[in-house]
Amino acid sequence: MSKKSSYFDRMFVANPCPVDWNKMTGNDQMRYCSECNKQVYNLSKMTRNRAEALVARFEGRLCARFERGADGAIMTEEPSSDIQLISRRASPVASAVVTAILSLSGSAVAATSLQANEPVAIHAQSREDKNREEPQDIPVSLSGTVFDPQGAVIVSATIVLTNEATGEHHLTISSDDGAYRFASLPGGSYSMKVEANGFRVFQKANLELQQNENRRLDVNLDVTRMIQGEIVIVPQPLRALYRQSENIVVARVGKTVQARKKSNDNLMKTALEITSTIKGGGKKTTIYVYHYGWGENQKFPGGFTNGDTVLAFLKERNDGDGYEVIDTSSGIKKLSEADLSIYLQRIEELAAIPPKAKPDTAAIVEWLVRCAEQPATRWEGAYELATSVGQAGNDTNDADEVSVEVVEPGSKSGQQADEPAATCNKAVGDSNFAARLTGQQKGRLKAALFNTAELKEGDLQLVELVKSWNDEQLVPYLVSQLRRIEAAPPLMARQVMEIIAELLKDEEVINLADEYSENAPYEELAQGESETESIGAATAKQRRSELVKIFLAAVEKKIEKRA
Repeated sequence: MSKKSSYFDRMFVANPCPVDWNKMTGNDQMRYCSECNKQVYNLSKMTRNRAEALVARFEGRLCARFERGADGAIMTEEPSSDIQLISRRASPVASAVVTAILSLSGSAVAATSLQANEPVAIHAQSREDKNREEPQDIPVSLSGTVFDPQGAVIVSATIVLTNEATGEHHLTISSDDGAYRFASLPGGSYSMKVEANGFRVFQKANLELQQNENRRLDVNLDVTRMIQGEIVIVPQPLRALYRQSENIVVARVGKTVQARKKSNDNLMKTALEITSTIKGGGKKTTIYVYHYGWGENQKFPGGFTNGDTVLAFLKERNDGDGYEVIDTSSGIKKLSEADLSIYLQRIEELAAIPPKAKPDTAAIVEWLVRCAEQPATRWEGAYELATSVGQAGNDTNDADEVSVEVVEPGSKSGQQADEPAATCNKAVGDSNFAARLTGQQKGRLKAALFNTAELKEGDLQLVELVKSWNDEQLVPYLVSQLRRIEAAPPLMARQVMEIIAELLKDEEVINLADEYSENAPYEELAQGESETESIGAATAKQRRSELVKIFLAAVEKKIEKRA
């Protein structure tokens, strides 16, 4: 499986959690938060494969904690090999004293010992020892300085060298001037790990040291920041999925088996029995898609099971053996026969738009409008149109990546949130497609929305688009939709109320919308519990209903005064 997964790198925290991780109970990878009665997973203490598998299992709906590097990438346990030589000055960032040997727990050391089949020896140099002058006849095998990204030295960084042949560890700590040194090391191949509080862990393998060699290696550590809360995965719309896919197929999900025996990484492979190929070639009628499972859930991404018919957006694995899904959050779609027909028609139309150095913006906009008009593909078109509002309009850079402020159920628009990696901070095409809509196209989109009898989650991006036009029909329409669901408000009620408050610009209405966002209980819905399963769920539903009715009464009163 490829080392980088686009959906994982488009993950961010939209609703930060203020609860102290150290006050939660559990281990380094998972702890229980008594404030919200949820498990919180530390993705940066897992391998990337394990973290991806966990996020895929929960389909992105979980509380997580992770570190981001200076480049915005999410830190996991995989090694980095970046080394830079920069100037020296004192670092204001980190000065914590390291009291443990990196992440080498007793179990980790024991595992290394068993693999090497020899006792493990830790050779640690104290601050006094390493600051002493070495005798001239004892060679310093490896030395250097640890720097931060601004060129400041890092004090008390922990450096561990591991002899790759014997498994023997050598430990030292950087001095007050950021320097480290290892003396009289046996020649051989070593792995190096450097860690300091507030910085990304640096790792380098295959570091060859010769007997009696004096080698210098300066290390630059990237700054990280810890983020915690409910995660959101920025989705990929149909146009981006189409462009990134090497193969698009309609297929039946077959049997899922473990890809590698005697392995605990949960790499699985699922057979797809192809019924039609939409993009790509090949004569195979059955292909294998590799993915990661977790715990008892070893199913295909999205939870699809044997016999389900899916529309799959795929790419070949790096090793050429089988395929992987472009995006586990949106790259597998289980559709009704009627909806599948609409998707296939939209894909055929998209394929007919010729790729150019300067994209045919008018053709793309018309295609997006046709997507948004149909309930089946509404989100696909409305999302790109809504998120393009205010873009620079640079049509020469028709990028695949998508990013936007995503207001997830339970979060509040405008709340300070985590940002996804820099590679994702572009709207598709960097083009303000919404500004290129004709009056007729806007009329078609309004008609599509206002003729929708029952507003659903997938319609909210179209609501956002129409909101940007300040259409006077929108508030009455949303009020009628809120009345329809007031007895048992679903998660989307929060966003509908926030949009109404934003349009009315009334302080009382805004405060009531804020009160709902902060106090409406949704825990039983977030955990997948039926409304009828507990008295607590029934009470939560009643509380939500009461808050919606209070909000609606205030809104209708304001509308009457303005009439």
